[in-house]
Amino acid sequence: MHNSQRGKALVLAGTPLALLSDPGLLDHAGRWETSQLLHFRPELVDLTVLPPGSLPPAGQIAVLGDDPRKASAEQGRAIVERALQSWETWIERLLGGQALEALHDLYSDRTASYQAYLDQYYQGSWERAIEAWWKERAG
Repeated sequence: MHNSQRGKALVLAGTPLALLSDPGLLDHAGRWETSQLLHFRPELVDLTVLPPGSLPPAGQIAVLGDDPRKASAEQGRAIVERALQSWETWIERLLGGQALEALHDLYSDRTASYQAYLDQYYQGSWERAIEAWWKERAG
């Protein structure tokens, strides 16, 4: 640790799959989240409640992302292992005094990726922003 960094905390925060840098993996009740749950707690997953054929709009069933019926425990295990490896690599680099600039870049990229959401939906209340976002998807 450099003297200029003494007393400063480094924080690496994100969702489990965030460090894989693939926005398609960051779903809600879709293929990847369901695969993870099938891996860890399969008794909590009942895909038979989904209607046959195409999924209704997200606002009706809250699935964002690829169809959860494409999920599997094997995919869940594989994606969790990839994510853990990514977290481990980041942590080792940060503990070794490396990647500070990369950490700042990661947070800058994450902040930029949410800017359109903020501009469109946030009007002083996170609750109203979420409600407006879901209403748009109610289809």
